[in-house]
Amino acid sequence: MTEDEKEPFLDTEMTILSNLTLVYRSIPSDKTAHPLRFSEECIATAREGLALHQTLCSKFLIQENHAIRAYIDW
Repeated sequence: MTEDEKEPFLDTEMTILSNLTLVYRSIPSDKTAHPLRFSEECIATAREGLALHQTLCSKFLIQENHAIRAYIDW
């Protein structure tokens, strides 16, 4: 898919990354016994989700309509 073809599915990707981060958060890390340590998969997925969130906000902020409000409400 080209970038233009992927754009309508970015909100779905954002939802998947958010949910996947929560799933990975429930899996304890095998590197340390500390209960607040996140797994590497959780950290990587969360970072990917935040990067996508930043991309979506940037796209919506340059538009003249109220897309950013709809995204935030969503």
